[in-house]
Amino acid sequence: MRIAFIILALCFSGCSNKTNKKENMNPINEFTFNGVWELEYNFKAFEGLQTRRGSYTSQNSSEQSNGDVRMVIEDELNEIPDPKLSQIRAIEYISNNPNLIKKALFSSLGKYYESQKELYGYDSNEPEHQKWFPRVSSPDDFANVFGIGNVYILNAEKDGLSYYGLEGGCSWDEEHGIGFVLHKDRVVHIGDAAISFSSWEAYKDNGTYEDRQKEWNNLNNDTVHKPKPILYKPHPKYGTLKPSQISEN
Repeated sequence: MRIAFIILALCFSGCSNKTNKKENMNPINEFTFNGVWELEYNFKAFEGLQTRRGSYTSQNSSEQSNGDVRMVIEDELNEIPDPKLSQIRAIEYISNNPNLIKKALFSSLGKYYESQKELYGYDSNEPEHQKWFPRVSSPDDFANVFGIGNVYILNAEKDGLSYYGLEGGCSWDEEHGIGFVLHKDRVVHIGDAAISFSSWEAYKDNGTYEDRQKEWNNLNNDTVHKPKPILYKPHPKYGTLKPSQISEN
């Protein structure tokens, strides 16, 4: 009986470990949209990083982040009052897979961190350089060199889930900061903060870049006939205009 119990316990432990390594496809934290496209939100994925809630994601506290960020859901210029389902799923994915996302960010920083040290002419004998580029002995040490202030849920999608951009600040470049574009827990691109609110890297990744480029060129081509402008009115569902509608009006 005891042997059977031990075998059962080992089997349960092994199955549990396998389950923990998988993506959480049944979200515990569900997101409900209420008509607000820009809001304060908390993601555990960014907990423990630098606190970057100052202007232009500057560091506004010496304490570690509690995960609070500004979340912006990118909207499309149309009469539909809600975000796309792929965007809702992306928000829920970030909420329910914090460890996978944090691991992906830390892993992507390895080569990038070294390239930035080379770019800035890092000298280990210079005290100022040591502040810019603290010693990193393990991936977890990257928590001390950057933080996330803004999260952008992009329109670009793949396999039913939107890409998202992370805008943050870093210890070596307070002016340009750091940015990531991700799909699920895969870092598609890493660079300065500006890449986080652009969908172009996502379009390259999902294979729609050329089509989107043509649309952009036509939109900005004065010789191409454009439909008559629409004066948008608040949708009765929420009684508000979408950000793109405000801009268009």
